Amino acid sequence: MAVVFLGLLSIWALVYPGAALACSFHNYKPAKTLVDWLLNGETVVLARPDPDDQFSFKISRFFRGQSDGANIPYLVDSTSRRRLADNPEEGVVFARSVAGDWVRVLYLAADHRVLVNTILQNADDWRSEQFHPERFATFADYQDHPNRDLSRLALQEIDRVPYPMLRTLQVRVPEMELLKSLRNWNDYSYRPINFLLLGLTKSSVARSIVNDQIEIMQDLDNSQNLGAVATALIELEHARAIEKLDRLYLSNRSQPLAKLEAIVEAMAIRNSLGSKETRLAILQALKGFVAERPDGAAMIARHFSTRQDWSFGNYLEDLLKMPDTLTPSSRLVVSVYVAQSRAAMK
Repeated sequence: MAVVFLGLLSIWALVYPGAALACSFHNYKPAKTLVDWLLNGETVVLARPDPDDQFSFKISRFFRGQSDGANIPYLVDSTSRRRLADNPEEGVVFARSVAGDWVRVLYLAADHRVLVNTILQNADDWRSEQFHPERFATFADYQDHPNRDLSRLALQEIDRVPYPMLRTLQVRVPEMELLKSLRNWNDYSYRPINFLLLGLTKSSVARSIVNDQIEIMQDLDNSQNLGAVATALIELEHARAIEKLDRLYLSNRSQPLAKLEAIVEAMAIRNSLGSKETRLAILQALKGFVAERPDGAAMIARHFSTRQDWSFGNYLEDLLKMPDTLTPSSRLVVSVYVAQSRAAMK
């Protein structure tokens, strides 16, 4: 049985290679942060202006790796040069990519020193699992730090954790700051986490904003943040949110299937976290969705399997017995989920 189950997992990885993804609702690859480089980079250094040439950088400390004689091919800009001259304990962090190119990571201000030391001291533990609780707790403490670079770094870290872990966060970012960031085009990449945090505030303002946004997005072709908004809505409105998402999206035949993927993912995330009433609403909504659009079953299989939730196993197994209801690709995905469900229940 174990061999069969592992074989199914291998097939699943081929059918849906993104199955290990966490929360985030990103459809882009997040850029490496200071934390990523300090934990996994081959060469990470702190550099300051060369005393013999103030326009060139010279390595003053190795965080990871060691010297191979390579020079950093960046010029010291005038702003950094003045700031570094006034602050001898500060510097610029550079890292070398796998291709051997130098990447400027960030300006390391005095405010960063404690955090950098914490990362380096805990590096072995934090590398031991994908979402180490202490790593999450550390950055939860920085979410409202007055240094904007640090608070943004904290949000990038918090954005990566699975939603059940995110729900344990005590949101300290002021609601007005979240709303301000949502209106700022330069903060576009922070929109998913901002919506998720807004939902966790449980405020009446959050309820109004998220309800309005979910209605606006039904008419948008580009709805990259739909999953985060839907998850926030469920956090705020529970079963009523499921009914609204069903009415605006799942039961709306004009909505493209690709867009509905985010709605199904939000429901899968919340299925194991919600009340009995919410879970029943999710079951009814998704059963109705598949009855109208059978190939949507592949979405359910993908996202519920990712979360080891086999509650749709029996229902999707019945669907497989109906001839000509699924495309070959959808049938394969659903078959793998049903087989996994059977194996998990034994």
